[in-house]
Amino acid sequence: MPIDKPTKTYAIQNDRLDFFDADGLPLAGRALYDKAIAEAGSTVLLSFSAGKDSIAAWLALRDDGRFSVVPYYLDWIPGLSWVDDMIAYYEDYFGCHIYRMPHPYLYEQLDRCAFQPPHRVAKINAWNPPRFTFADVDNLVARAAGLSSPFVAIGMRAADNLERRRMILQQGSLGIKRRRYFYPVWDWKIQDVIDCIMRHKVKISPEYAIWGRTPVSFNYDYMAPLRDNYPDDWERLRQWFPLIDLQCYRYEVLNNGN
Repeated sequence: MPIDKPTKTYAIQNDRLDFFDADGLPLAGRALYDKAIAEAGSTVLLSFSAGKDSIAAWLALRDDGRFSVVPYYLDWIPGLSWVDDMIAYYEDYFGCHIYRMPHPYLYEQLDRCAFQPPHRVAKINAWNPPRFTFADVDNLVARAAGLSSPFVAIGMRAADNLERRRMILQQGSLGIKRRRYFYPVWDWKIQDVIDCIMRHKVKISPEYAIWGRTPVSFNYDYMAPLRDNYPDDWERLRQWFPLIDLQCYRYEVLNNGN
């Protein structure tokens, strides 16, 4: 599923020129999978957001037939019922356990004391929430799965936006520096993703029906639908961030002209 030839030439920003083909494009398809296996073996982590691209990446690796996939999901708020149901469905569909890890964004917001009442701030500051990266998450999951330095597969596509296209064309479809990763479906178009999901008869996440995407933020566009569609999960969120109601109140007041 080759992408269109780029109309602009980007300087390669990767020391491993063997991660690119003879035309200077990042490896794709079978060549990419061969290189990933040669570099780190056929057991790979999968950063699984339950979005359409990460579903397609999992299906593509499974269709290849050589990979053993160890998926993990990052919980923005632990214990949300709609997430639990969603993960249970994909575990049943793929016949595979999905590791659950806290999202770095959760600890980042706690460290900032976002939406916290004054009496919690001192306790949070005393706790000093740890900051960690996605590479740290990869290492934790790898350790839990008994793996040593595996690649993590990420469902990122160049056709999503110009910034991702530029980044992938410059840095390549796999890397080994700060994070050991590869992008199994980086060269797929959106129709390729849709066709793959429909062919395999896998359901997409309920996120798309409610939010139209996989959300991770305190934006009103995420908060209000969560409050209105999943009241129990909204209360769960408020346990972590008690003043989150103010985000919705402020937006609704300002946009109602009151």
